[in-house]
Amino acid sequence: MREPDKRQFLKGTITNCNVLCQNMTIRISACWVFLSIGLGGLLSVGCSVSQPPSHVPSAVSKEIKEKADELDLKSKARTYDQVHHLADLAWPIVSKNLDICGKHTMWYSGLYLALGSKYSETERELIFRDKAMKFDGKPLVHHVVRDSPADTVGISAGDHIVAIGAYRLDKEEQRKFARAAVKRMDDLVRKGEPFSISYSRNSQQTEVTLVPQRVCRHEISISNSAAINAYTDGNRIRFTRGIMEFGQSDRFLQAVFAHELAHGIYNHPRKSIPKAFVGLILDLAALSQGVWSGGRFTQVCSQFQNKDLEREADYVAYYLLANAGIDFEGAFDEWEDIAVRFKGGNRRSSTHPTSAERLVIGEKIATEINKKIASGKPLRPNRH
Repeated sequence: MREPDKRQFLKGTITNCNVLCQNMTIRISACWVFLSIGLGGLLSVGCSVSQPPSHVPSAVSKEIKEKADELDLKSKARTYDQVHHLADLAWPIVSKNLDICGKHTMWYSGLYLALGSKYSETERELIFRDKAMKFDGKPLVHHVVRDSPADTVGISAGDHIVAIGAYRLDKEEQRKFARAAVKRMDDLVRKGEPFSISYSRNSQQTEVTLVPQRVCRHEISISNSAAINAYTDGNRIRFTRGIMEFGQSDRFLQAVFAHELAHGIYNHPRKSIPKAFVGLILDLAALSQGVWSGGRFTQVCSQFQNKDLEREADYVAYYLLANAGIDFEGAFDEWEDIAVRFKGGNRRSSTHPTSAERLVIGEKIATEINKKIASGKPLRPNRH
């Protein structure tokens, strides 16, 4: 029997394998084509379902930017209104507590002025025009704090300043006068000196004498944070947008202001600086050993005794409210609402007493003040 030709056998085997592979490739390719068509159809159907109806109008980037700018300006206008409202609420507190404030005082006029050169035409339109306020190159009275020295002499929002003492508009170029007049007035107020001021209203000019009044030192501003909070560096008191929108009563905002003012009166922010410095040294020492503490020692040390400072600020705040003629009993009741909504009455904090503790102690402080009122004693915090 003849042996099979090995070359022929090998050649045939290879040929068969090639044919088989080609057939498999064709089948696999066909499968991929089928799957691609099927998946493409499914995706097109799915995407078509998720697309918005064709009748929805589109917005170009320019229109979106214009609307965003408009909303930003409206937010800015709202912030101005809130600052002015807080200044009105703060007035009885800062004007009737000089005994408690001690050296923590300043001279104050109650005038908020605006310069047209600082605002674009769009800003003037959205921030001032809706209040019938118009810029004509002179300093514009944006707000007058209720019952302040400026209010008592008859100056009103919308008036224009035409003279500060002997410094008059008719002697200076208008833009130069506006900036210089504001600076001159600030200097006179800071010194506590009475000065004449002339303003125009409906084309009529009036001259009055403005006498600055000594009040507790303060400066009010608002941050865009949504957190429900307020804080101070000792002089400037900053409310967050969150607490302004949450605050359900003026009395609560006055209580928060009084609390922050108390921090400034007793130099609480400065008292935390040495402790923070010790923490910084520890952080640097750890870093020198190759250990990154992330500023943890500074944070912990700066918070040392913070709760005691917060308790003292609460305590003094009740007296500030009482002297201002504000209903101090339950002034912080909205903290209870905050605790119920967000925190819980006994939730621990590294910097503040619990809400439950603050409310309970507040009732005892109110009792203490009422006893002093009944006995005719001065309303001053008890000091060790």
